[in-house]
Amino acid sequence: MDLVNDADLITASSQALTARRSTPSYQKWTENLSTHLGKVQAATEHDFRTDAFQRELWESEAISATGQGFVPTKTFWTDQTIIDILREVRTLEATEASQGITNELQLLWDAVADRIRQLESRVPRLKLTRVFAALQPRHFTSLADFDALVRLAKALGVGKARDGLAVLHQRVLDRLDSIWSEIQIPSDEPPELTRLKLPWLLLKGR
Repeated sequence: MDLVNDADLITASSQALTARRSTPSYQKWTENLSTHLGKVQAATEHDFRTDAFQRELWESEAISATGQGFVPTKTFWTDQTIIDILREVRTLEATEASQGITNELQLLWDAVADRIRQLESRVPRLKLTRVFAALQPRHFTSLADFDALVRLAKALGVGKARDGLAVLHQRVLDRLDSIWSEIQIPSDEPPELTRLKLPWLLLKGR
């Protein structure tokens, strides 16, 4: 299907949701995702700054599996510079215009990545994307792998790799929002979870 075309995108989205939503793995993903996001969004500042919370924030696979690579994140759990930046990400106003918050999220992403490099570590892009998605689920998708995100963005006709990570996540979501009312959305799960997961389902269906 040509996902640039509204009709094809609506059909592909509805088919992807229909095919997956009754499977045990999809239902488990929904359950784990709901629990994880609820915990992250409800955390007090005190809880947010604890080692245990930061460990779960970085290592949880509720949004996406880690994959084959491994970059240790333990150093990040207690680094106050990183925690301060992530707290700022969490408290960004969701009512801001999408372009404004997207630009701010990209700046904060870059700030975390720069700090990680100062700690002489490789930047775990997939894990960092999961962290940002948990902190700002309205502005990130479940496509934690950047190459996968780029493939879907290209298929939707909304961007390329050079446009930047935060921008591509938002453009993918904006594209889905443009036809959202026409998609057969499951009635047994919160629509915000469906919106977060649908990009991954679309990519897997191609």
